Amino acid sequence: MAGLTKVLGWLGFAVVAVIGFSLISRGCASHLKAEGATVQAYFHALGTGDAASACGALADSAQAKLKAQQSAATCQLAVSRLHTSLTQAQREELVKADISVNDAAYAGSRKEITLVGGDPLGYAVVVLSTAGEHEMITDWGWDARQLV
Repeated sequence: MAGLTKVLGWLGFAVVAVIGFSLISRGCASHLKAEGATVQAYFHALGTGDAASACGALADSAQAKLKAQQSAATCQLAVSRLHTSLTQAQREELVKADISVNDAAYAGSRKEITLVGGDPLGYAVVVLSTAGEHEMITDWGWDARQLV
């Protein structure tokens, strides 16, 4: 009888541990998904060709980088050029992209997120900055990473 009680006790502990771990994991996954909301919105705007919204998600430094990459005088023109350079399938992937954030690091108003899924542009690392309540993309790519 004592052996059965001991087994049932361990079984109960294991069930509670599994349920607790599951709830914690879901909370972490939801938190990490929320960390990528600005990038998700940017990808959607880029995929639909909404230059105003895409540029609105980019800080001045990111707009300058995109303009240089696309040889464009304005952010709106750079977004338009990038949008038209993509295939229809790539545009649809951006619109439907469900990005997965692997981790997030913070230093002051700087946030760096590492993307592991839903990253059709291959940015891998996205740097964001918060000004008041508004978060903006400031840079992207492995070379932009400063926080470990």
